Amino acid sequence: MKEISALGVQAFVRDVVRRGGKATKVAGSGRGAVKVWGKEGGVSIVQVRAKASGDWHASRRDEEVGAGAANPTFWAFVDLGTDPHATYIISAEEFAADVRCEVDAWMADRPGRSRSGGIRIAQDRIAHRRARWDLLGVSVVADANIDTTHLDDLTVEKKKAPAKAAAVEDESDGRTRLVADFEGYRIVALREESTGRLEIVAGQMVGRHFPTASAAASAVASLVSGEKVTKDGADFWRAEG
Repeated sequence: MKEISALGVQAFVRDVVRRGGKATKVAGSGRGAVKVWGKEGGVSIVQVRAKASGDWHASRRDEEVGAGAANPTFWAFVDLGTDPHATYIISAEEFAADVRCEVDAWMADRPGRSRSGGIRIAQDRIAHRRARWDLLGVSVVADANIDTTHLDDLTVEKKKAPAKAAAVEDESDGRTRLVADFEGYRIVALREESTGRLEIVAGQMVGRHFPTASAAASAVASLVSGEKVTKDGADFWRAEG
């Protein structure tokens, strides 16, 4: 979810500053890339992933170093579900090699598959990289006395009400609000009970209309996964409200 991603970036930037470094989100970086300046002036681009529970999400395309527009040199996986939160830092080369091994095994299991789609990153997979702040050229120990409240507006995007927000909240037209969580994304749709048609009003494919819940679920899952996926609408969506 976008909110979790933003909170993860915020936590990461605060941690860097409290360790004597400087950090700011890379402009236009939809995937949460952060530019970090170390204490001695070294510069890194860090791709931040965050979660509150379960596993982190990445892409099979991350098997290639520099595949993304931000061209990260490191990855940071922030676990917001612990108190205090935990951060795991791994070089882009090591992470790409790890993803590549998984993709190779996945391809070998069924030749002809596409090297695309989402993957899950379990905590035990990167546990050896916990708190490796030294890789970024900042102190391992944070200074809790450093005030970072002024960084909030710089690291977390303000939530903007979408043009169709009123339609999501207002169900007076008789449509049922449906919600789905898939590969870290939340998708909201309104279903017309008399016809079964769905309109997606938030998340992936917003504004699109589909004749059935299954058609909508399959389209969204295919877009997020990067390959054709068939989903049962009854399993994909849940009623909210």
